[in-house]
Amino acid sequence: MVRKTKINELIISRNPYKSYESTSIWNLVDSAISDLIENQDIKEMTSRKYIVGYIVKKILEHQEYVGVGEHGVPGKDKD
Repeated sequence: MVRKTKINELIISRNPYKSYESTSIWNLVDSAISDLIENQDIKEMTSRKYIVGYIVKKILEHQEYVGVGEHGVPGKDKD
């Protein structure tokens, strides 16, 4: 039985993170997750695109704290 969580509910819907896939931060987060999995630090239980998308979304929502512009590039603000 799958626990009902916010992430699991998102899986049922269309990919809400598609718009983030072209950002440079997407590749960085994806690479970091790959490293953690390869080192057996974490176990992937959800599709990668939802894990990466959720993390990227959170970073970009709080970009004023982490210094990331809207395009996922550190130090780049909106045009």
